[in-house]
Amino acid sequence: MQQKLSYKNWLGNLGLGVFLILCAVPSLADTAWKSSVEKVHLLELYSTQSCSSCPPAQNWVSTLKKEKNLWKTFIPVVFHVDYWDYLGWKDPFSKPQFTNRQRHYAKELQSKTYTPMFILDGEESRQRSKSPLQSNGEKVGVLQAKSMGDQYEIQFTPYSKTEKSLTLRYAVLGSDIKTDVKAGENSGMQLHHDFLTLELGKESLVRKGTAYSGKVKINFDKNKSPRQALVFWVTPQNSLKPIQAVGGYL
Repeated sequence: MQQKLSYKNWLGNLGLGVFLILCAVPSLADTAWKSSVEKVHLLELYSTQSCSSCPPAQNWVSTLKKEKNLWKTFIPVVFHVDYWDYLGWKDPFSKPQFTNRQRHYAKELQSKTYTPMFILDGEESRQRSKSPLQSNGEKVGVLQAKSMGDQYEIQFTPYSKTEKSLTLRYAVLGSDIKTDVKAGENSGMQLHHDFLTLELGKESLVRKGTAYSGKVKINFDKNKSPRQALVFWVTPQNSLKPIQAVGGYL
């Protein structure tokens, strides 16, 4: 005999089903991040699977997962360039777009492109140290990101008045990624990656009074990595140097 489902039980099961669906698909669940007024440091690493000198730098970045101030006072972002692919291994995560970004930095900083290369808050950094990743008390403004499905509403309120045009930049990051390298300088190694840029985009922000706002639609591919994060940061219109950043795991 089929048992009748009470109205109360039916509502409970419906609520549970909706909850499970939202948990299973991160892009459908509402997410909100808000930075403090103090600067959140953006640490960029330009790296590749194709060069033997890069794995130690990437391993160091992976240790940052255990830092309590991750997403609060600093955010790491790793870009894989493609100009070492000729060494015998085609890095599946390298993109010409990331190479061009590094070359843009090299032009701004009057430096050279090389790997591994660290950029901290838009400035070249040759030291691997966690101390600069703490808050230095510099007040730059509050950056907020709120999602409705796969669309994100962004608002940045500078700490001090500015007349500059600003650009929003955003990246989908993948962590807990493993790759078995079968050729080239790292042949035979299994490389582990965290905070690896999977998608990169930008959008102009519109000024409204003292604040700047914008909307972006982001598509996520859950098959690209076991764990993903989303990061937003604001820069002057014609510069890569970050003003403020916000983000977190999905």
